[in-house]
Amino acid sequence: MELYTKGGILFPEFYMMTPQYNQIDIKKNIAQLIQEYPRLGQILTERGIDCAACLAAQIDTLPDVVRRYNLDMNWLLEQIHSSTHHQGS
Repeated sequence: MELYTKGGILFPEFYMMTPQYNQIDIKKNIAQLIQEYPRLGQILTERGIDCAACLAAQIDTLPDVVRRYNLDMNWLLEQIHSSTHHQGS
């Protein structure tokens, strides 16, 4: 499997080739992403990461949170995409 870099994070080939994954702008801060994708806040909270209440959410990006809490970026993006896809159904 080929890996690609986006925002300093390695992604598998499917991420770079799938428009719905690419629509998630990982350069936005966590507060913005939680507003756009409420499920992201729920996923993080379920893991004991309360980004919605943290002042750093105004600065930290998704790659920052992934690195800090040793999360799987691909799994997280799949969860966000899955919940967004189901909401639109």
